[in-house]
Amino acid sequence: CSRVCGIAMAYLLHAAHSTLEVEQVVGSEQERVVCLRLGRTYDPSCMQLDEVLVASSAEAQQAIALCTVDVDQVPDIVATLGIRSSTALVFFYRSQLMSVTTGGQVSNHVFWPVQSKAEFLDLASAVHRGAKEGRKVVNSPKEVTLTAGYS
Repeated sequence: CSRVCGIAMAYLLHAAHSTLEVEQVVGSEQERVVCLRLGRTYDPSCMQLDEVLVASSAEAQQAIALCTVDVDQVPDIVATLGIRSSTALVFFYRSQLMSVTTGGQVSNHVFWPVQSKAEFLDLASAVHRGAKEGRKVVNSPKEVTLTAGYS
């Protein structure tokens, strides 16, 4: 069931299927932070993240607009953002790309596995709070090093 259930989870979230749709989603939100999940719906890490996003969506909906994006459908956006991981989260506020600091480094996407609802809600809250304060770079609530994973 994991592959079928994971793919089904992705359908419970708003999906953008083209560069134009991604641009519309990012440009249409003025109060909430837009969180794009970039990945392949059938990828196991993506399915796990989609489960976390679905579980978090009701609590996060006031602050975060969630949207899934299949990287094969929008390769130009993936290239523009420099996404190299199989699954990533990217945050925008008022059409501006947000960055997350972790392990002493700044990244424009979250590439580590967000494994729980609490972890996503903490991250989303930190990004939303930073965006509302006018910051383009926010500190990750979870310390992750780029070479060694979680610390």
